[in-house]
Amino acid sequence: MYFDSIQAAWQMDGHGPYVWGAYLATLFVIALLIIAPVMRAKTARKRLLAESRRLSASSAVGGKHEAAPSQLTASSNDESTDASANSSTPKSEFNASET
Repeated sequence: MYFDSIQAAWQMDGHGPYVWGAYLATLFVIALLIIAPVMRAKTARKRLLAESRRLSASSAVGGKHEAAPSQLTASSNDESTDASANSSTPKSEFNASET
């Protein structure tokens, strides 16, 4: 499309605000699609570095990483279910003699 001046290209016979608005919205979305993952990766790197430093500091001080109370109760429940699972015989739904 050929325009006589920049003003004519800007106005586009009255359609300029819609066309240039669409270009602006498209560029904004593309910028977000580029910037958002970069920012997320940067935040994830910071979080991993902080956790790595925290774990190395706790291992240097205490020697062991202490488990959270929820992890302690989960491990004690696992032991009780393991003992009950070993005492009963597993029942199979598939019988090899039926085939």
